[in-house]
Amino acid sequence: MPDIYAVWYRAGDTNLDIVVGFGHGWNMSERLAKDLYSIKKKIDKLENVVVGVTLMECGTLYSQRLFKKRWQVLPVLSVLDA
Repeated sequence: MPDIYAVWYRAGDTNLDIVVGFGHGWNMSERLAKDLYSIKKKIDKLENVVVGVTLMECGTLYSQRLFKKRWQVLPVLSVLDA
């Protein structure tokens, strides 16, 4: 099955990812995440926001399985172990 990238954010002190978009490739997904960060900071006026991208396989349910990869795009680019 093909891979898909989920674009997400976290606001405040929550540890829940809110998925707001999807991309078919890294470049598109990274751009979406950066745009999302700008929206959340400048328009929604959120102080503590983190955006990222999670690599998933289409057709897979992730109720207890770990995602393939996960990145925090902004404010600092890093790889997170899920």
